[in-house]
Amino acid sequence: MKYLEYLRELRNRLLFSFSFMFLCFLFFFLNISLVIETLTHPLYELLNNKDNNRMIFTGLPEVFVSNLKVSFFVAFLFSLPIFIIQIILFTSPALYKKEKKVFVLVSIMSIIFFFLGILFAYFFLIPMIWSFFISYESFVDGSLPIQLESRYSEYMKLTMFLLLASGLSFEFPIIIIFLTKLGIF
Repeated sequence: MKYLEYLRELRNRLLFSFSFMFLCFLFFFLNISLVIETLTHPLYELLNNKDNNRMIFTGLPEVFVSNLKVSFFVAFLFSLPIFIIQIILFTSPALYKKEKKVFVLVSIMSIIFFFLGILFAYFFLIPMIWSFFISYESFVDGSLPIQLESRYSEYMKLTMFLLLASGLSFEFPIIIIFLTKLGIF
């Protein structure tokens, strides 16, 4: 292949990947209530008085901007495998058969570990962290009660950060194996 053909193929693969991510973004933005319900479920399950608890927002565009960020984040998560598959398909013709097997295996394992990290954060880490933070809610006799009124944008920002950080931390075994193979470790 000529140099320009490689660039065209790369452009087409990137266009396909970003188009898929844009379609995911539109889908999740139009169905944001499902995403928000899923992300707020761990906090809702820990609250004692579920009828009176609520989330607040302090700026007019806060909920809209937060919904955009959440939609983009979830679209990124769902399109990540497509990006990695496109990278595999683009680079695999340049690799030897043995290198292809290792590259494909590492790519698939990195996707699996990343999503295992997200599941770990959602089902174990986030409920434990929220439980710790809620434990500071107190009702002391003779003083004003301290109650949780979570701010919507802060809650979503912290939830997305914890999900992403946990997903990336589950990538360390792959990084360590890669660095060991290179002789750095």
